[in-house]
Amino acid sequence: MNVGAKPSHRSLSSLSSLFKSRTQKYVHRNTVLIQSELEVEVRRECKTGHLKLEKALLYFEKLVETRPMPLVDTFNHLLGSVMKLKGASEVISMYKRMKHHGVDPGLYTSNILINAFRHLEKIEYGFCVLSDVLKRGLEPDLVTVDSLVCGLCSQGRVIDAVKVFDEMSERGVKSDATLYGTIIGKLCGAGETGMAVDLHRRMMATGCEGNSVTYGFIISSFVKNKDLSRSRCL
Repeated sequence: MNVGAKPSHRSLSSLSSLFKSRTQKYVHRNTVLIQSELEVEVRRECKTGHLKLEKALLYFEKLVETRPMPLVDTFNHLLGSVMKLKGASEVISMYKRMKHHGVDPGLYTSNILINAFRHLEKIEYGFCVLSDVLKRGLEPDLVTVDSLVCGLCSQGRVIDAVKVFDEMSERGVKSDATLYGTIIGKLCGAGETGMAVDLHRRMMATGCEGNSVTYGFIISSFVKNKDLSRSRCL
């Protein structure tokens, strides 16, 4: 290198670009580091099970103001914790804020929202969420179906619950013994023992084993209807 020579425009430009690149990388790393520390703290607090509602809402305010925007998974941890604290109304408000700030909710987020509407006895709004899930090309899972079906059952709409259950089964959603048992129990309680037996047979055909509770629902229904002979068919 010629010590006495003046640096060319190209060399100054290269040095400037190099310095700018390193500076941006340094700033970016520090921004991500601060964000990550907050997210780690939020997740850790959520996992302890000792998070209070007030503190959870404060964390949420910090998250929505953080840039770059935290991962949706971090928000999911917080939403899940708030639901456990019986904060269904807060979950709905938080979800709206997330959407406003450009957070793209996944199926897990939508499931939490549906569950919130279920607990508020507004399951019809849960179906609006389901419609949005399908529009975004996502497929509902067992958690989705469980919340919708249980929400309908809690309103005494057992036949509607069976229809939803059947539609979701046709979409390939596989149910478990717990959900089958819930519907069978509600059908028996509504005097629809025949539908309960039919659903029980379908459950067994899928390889899903019944349990003593499920059998108990049906047998009790037969006893109530003085039709013990049919209980031998189980």
